[in-house]
Amino acid sequence: MRRTAFILVPLVLLSAVVLICGCETDPATEDVFITPPTSTIQFGQSIQLRASGGYDYTWSLSDNALGTLTVDTGPSTVYTSIYQGTQTGAVQTVTVESTILGSQAGGTNAQSYIATDTATITHI
Repeated sequence: MRRTAFILVPLVLLSAVVLICGCETDPATEDVFITPPTSTIQFGQSIQLRASGGYDYTWSLSDNALGTLTVDTGPSTVYTSIYQGTQTGAVQTVTVESTILGSQAGGTNAQSYIATDTATITHI
């Protein structure tokens, strides 16, 4: 009986320390989102894009010949079509990249990481 108690007491104490310290090693993941995720526009039209779910957003385009962004950092930007081509359905992919902070990603030991999302803009 004494031998069993001798083994169980340290195990119970170790379990309590792990629970109290919050020593998790697997961070939860969060996602970054662009709103709206898809749009259809014509030459000269603009659309406001908003990012959520992260911190320090950076915006980029797949093809600068199709459109422009008003800003390339921040939680929102405005995309304007400059595409005058003859190809209906030219597609622009707008990407936002953001840092997800470790403390927001699930616990004291969670590492910060980069998350991305894309929006698709079709030119008609």
